[in-house]
Amino acid sequence: MFLNAGAGVPQSTFSTLVNTGFSLNAGLEYMATSHLSVEGIFGYHHFPLRQGTSLNVYQFSANAKAYLTSPQNKWRPFVNFGPGGYKFSPGSGNFGGNVGAGLLYQFKPRFGLQGSYNFHAVSTSGGATQFSTFQGGVRFVF
Repeated sequence: MFLNAGAGVPQSTFSTLVNTGFSLNAGLEYMATSHLSVEGIFGYHHFPLRQGTSLNVYQFSANAKAYLTSPQNKWRPFVNFGPGGYKFSPGSGNFGGNVGAGLLYQFKPRFGLQGSYNFHAVSTSGGATQFSTFQGGVRFVF
């Protein structure tokens, strides 16, 4: 189980409509092997509009994650990617995906801290809505 928080940074034409905002992810990760896992992620991304109030983006993703070092290492870099549904509020729901990388530091076998970067692209009318997330958080194994 993990919980991450940080910044959501709009990119491309999306950055002309909204400012940098707050980003939160929570999810469950299942280790399929010592180096590969699958994740179910719920994300909440809040972007203040340049004119008006704000835009919220809700993310529901299924990711694959590959760890680049063995479980015995305290430092475990990883890469991840996956498809998902993104719900804009106000607005519609759309298909999209994310790709990213990060670093997990395992303090104990059941507790760690992680930092991650993800690039999100969502298929919307008029082209893709793109934003990046920079997050740090905690991870618990049970």
